Amino acid sequence: QSDILSSPVVLGALASVNGQCVLVSGADSVGNTLTGNVYMLCEDGSHEQWKEFCKPLLTPRILACACCYGGRWLIVCGGYVSKTAGESKLLEAVNVVEVLDTTKGEWYQLPEGCCPN
Repeated sequence: QSDILSSPVVLGALASVNGQCVLVSGADSVGNTLTGNVYMLCEDGSHEQWKEFCKPLLTPRILACACCYGGRWLIVCGGYVSKTAGESKLLEAVNVVEVLDTTKGEWYQLPEGCCPN
C-alpha cells in the first residue's frame, strides 16, 4: 500500500495526538492549493506512512498553529488563507480557531473574536 502523501505538503502544522504525529492543513509543494487535510503518521509493519486522520479542516490554511489538549482535543489556531486580488495572489491572516473532538471525529469552529488579535 502506498503512502497517502504521494506529493509534498508544505507550511502545515504538526501536533502530537496521544503520542502520534499529526500533520494539519498546509499547501501543495508550490503553494498554489491550500488543503485542509489532516494526516497521522502510522507504523505499518516495518515502515511508517501517512494516513488520513479525520475530516478536513473547515477552513483550509497554511502556517497555522496546532496542539492537542487532554489527549482528546486537537486545536488549530490562526494561519493564512489565499486571496486573489486582480492578477496577484495574497495571503490574508485568519482569526479562526477550530477544535477537533478526536473521539467523535468532528470539527467545531469557535466563535469569531474568541482569540486576541
